[in-house]
Amino acid sequence: MHRHHDKDHEGTLSRLVQSTEELLRRTASVGGAEIEAKRDSLKRHWNEVSSSASDWQEAAGTGLRNLSRAADKCAHRHAWESIGIAALVGAVVTACLLTRNKRRY
Repeated sequence: MHRHHDKDHEGTLSRLVQSTEELLRRTASVGGAEIEAKRDSLKRHWNEVSSSASDWQEAAGTGLRNLSRAADKCAHRHAWESIGIAALVGAVVTACLLTRNKRRY
């Protein structure tokens, strides 16, 4: 589920990068001091944003990997407690769903 969500964001970011680069290429031949100044400004901002986005994406990935490892270690150290909690959560969700279905009829 998370992988699909991550791929959606990667695709969106990739399309944004491609669109911005295409815009810069298409306007490269357009003259005028004001347009060139705006283009240079866009390039500077784009470089800053893309660098920050890359750093943020790397930090988020590292954080998620660390969280996943910590949760895995905790579940292994406390295996029976983890099983009990999962069973309890499953029972509560099942009870809620059954109660909701009964109200419909």
